[in-house]
Amino acid sequence: MGLADVDYNWISDAFCIEESELEGCTFLYAEYEQESYEGSAFVIFVKNGIIYEVHGGHCSCYGLEGQWVPEERTPLALLSRPDVNEVAKNNIKEFYDAYKSMLN
Repeated sequence: MGLADVDYNWISDAFCIEESELEGCTFLYAEYEQESYEGSAFVIFVKNGIIYEVHGGHCSCYGLEGQWVPEERTPLALLSRPDVNEVAKNNIKEFYDAYKSMLN
């Protein structure tokens, strides 16, 4: 999912968190991949000017509940990782450029 495609309800439902935990978040990227009975999620968001990422995975027995554990990241760290796809990187660059412009 790209920037405009992120569904806040899906994230709160999938990770079993209160929607209030997502207040003030700007989602830069979210993806969910499912094969057979297993799934994995990767989310990048900004809150209070700080970029976070969340990973989650599950088998057929469980979902993503209890896996909403945001980890703070720098833009440079995410941009330099080969496991972050180009759509996510473009969204990070776009956000970071706009954020820097606001500070000047």
